[in-house]
Amino acid sequence: MNFKRSKQDNEIKIDLTAMVDVVFLLIIFFLVTTTFQRDRAIEINMTKSEGEKRKETPKEVSITLDSKGELYIDGFKVTASEFSNRVKNFDKNSSIIIKADESSAYRDIMKIMDTLYQNEIFQMNFITE
Repeated sequence: MNFKRSKQDNEIKIDLTAMVDVVFLLIIFFLVTTTFQRDRAIEINMTKSEGEKRKETPKEVSITLDSKGELYIDGFKVTASEFSNRVKNFDKNSSIIIKADESSAYRDIMKIMDTLYQNEIFQMNFITE
């Protein structure tokens, strides 16, 4: 007869499944019952400035050149002479957006750029697909 106890009988086993369930229930309870407060902003009265007001962002002007060589400014058709006259009225800080058809002549695009350069407008963007 073997009266010795095995080592397995002496080990104490704790079932963690119930403990994990209780921990999750506590986390859910605290998440639901907790009230969050926003940080309060400090109220201050800013001093008034006598300096120059901030300037608005420059206006964007869209120039479109179609496959026939016709010019459009902000969607309105203009002739070459009207284009030159209208460019003179542009703000020097205007952002020019040039959209040209892929089949338009290179010389037409260069005429647009030359007219803008002559009127000291250097900020140009070309739109592609």
